[in-house]
Amino acid sequence: MATDQNIGDICLKTIASTWQVDDSAIKWVGGGFDWSPGSHLVRVRAVRNEKEERWRVSVETDFLASVPIEDIKFIELTAALSGVMTSTYSMQYPPVEIWKETSKGEKPKLSLFSSVYVGPDLVEWLPNFFAQEAIVQVTNAEAQSVKMSEAVGGEPDFLPSGKNKNPDEILGVPNGIYVPEGSKKSKWEGTDEFVKFAENYGRMDTCFGNGDKSSLTLETPFGDESALIRLLSNVKHPQLGSGLLVTIQLPFPGTAEEIAKLSALLNFWEASRWTDFPQLGCWQPHDYGGVDGTRLLAHASFVPNVLHRKGLATNFAIWSVSRARWARQERWPELEDKPMNEIIEKRMLLAGKVTSEKKSFSEVIRMSEDGSDSTRTKDLARPTKSAGAFQADHTRG
Repeated sequence: MATDQNIGDICLKTIASTWQVDDSAIKWVGGGFDWSPGSHLVRVRAVRNEKEERWRVSVETDFLASVPIEDIKFIELTAALSGVMTSTYSMQYPPVEIWKETSKGEKPKLSLFSSVYVGPDLVEWLPNFFAQEAIVQVTNAEAQSVKMSEAVGGEPDFLPSGKNKNPDEILGVPNGIYVPEGSKKSKWEGTDEFVKFAENYGRMDTCFGNGDKSSLTLETPFGDESALIRLLSNVKHPQLGSGLLVTIQLPFPGTAEEIAKLSALLNFWEASRWTDFPQLGCWQPHDYGGVDGTRLLAHASFVPNVLHRKGLATNFAIWSVSRARWARQERWPELEDKPMNEIIEKRMLLAGKVTSEKKSFSEVIRMSEDGSDSTRTKDLARPTKSAGAFQADHTRG
C-alpha cells in the first residue's frame, strides 16, 4: 500500500500518464503541474492534509476571463446553463462579496473545477478514475468557451498564444470513446448495488432510503426537512448519453436570483475549501414546477457509461450524503437537524397517515416500505420553506 508521503506524487503521475501528457506541453510546479493541451491552461494540484493521511487532488481549467460577476443576468444565466453544460465538474467563480474582500486588482475569472480526496485506501483506483472524469472538463473548455462568453459575458480565457487550432489528440477521447459508449444501455441498469446500499445504510437517523434495480433514493436530515438524494440509471446526459446521474435536492425554495447566488457560493466554497468529499459535479438551480417560479438548490454529477466500475454507485451515494450534510452545516448552521424517523413521522401526520401516537423508527420504516407513506418523495418536491428565509446576513468566504 502507498504511504502518505508519496500519495500526492502517485496521483499526479497517474493523471499525467492517463492523459498521455506530452513533455513539451507540461510544466511541473510546486504541488503539481500545468498543462497546455489546447487553448486553455489546466492546473493539476495535490495538497496534503497534515493532520491525516489524505490528499486533495484538483483539476482546474481556465475558461472565461473578465466575467461580470456583479451583473445579476450573468449570475442567473451562468447558473442556469451549468445544468446542461457541466457533468463531471463545476463552473466556479468568486461571488462578488468575496471578490471585493480578496481581489488585488485583477479581473474576476470563471474556471472549470473538479477534485477528489485520496488516502491509502483509494490511491489504487481513484486517481485513474478522476483523470478519466476530468478529461471531459478539459475538452469542454476547448469546445465551449467562445459560445459561453457570448452567452454570459466576459471573454475566453485563452493562453497568451491564443486559440489553438491543433489541440492535443487526447481531447478527442470524450467524443470518440465516451459518447459512443453512452449510446448503449446504462451499465448501472439491473445492478443490485442500489438495493444493497439501502439495506446497509438506508435505515439510520442520518440516512433513510430505498433502492431497486435502476435507482436509489435517499433522504438525510436538513433541519425539520430532508435533502433528497437520487442515483438514476435511466436518465441520459445531453452530451455523454447513458451512465449514472447523481442528484441532491435541498428542501428550501427561492427566487431565481437567490438560488443562482447560492449555487455560485457553494461551487466556490467546494473549490476553495477542504470538504473531504469529491467535487465531480456542479451546484445549480432546479425547476421543481413551483407555480410562483421559484427554484430549488440542487447538485448534479454524472458518470459516463465508459467509467462504470463495481462499487462506484456506493461511493457516490456516500459522497452525496456527506455533501448534503456539509451544505447544511456550512450554509445553514443555525438549523437543528431532526432524526429521520421524526421527519418521516411528521410528514405522515400531515398527510393523515398516522395518529399523533409516538411510533418507533421500525414502524415508520415498515409504513414507508409497504406503501403507507406514499408522500415521501412527492412532498419533497413541494418544499414549504424559503431559501430567502435562511439567508445569512453575510457571505462567508
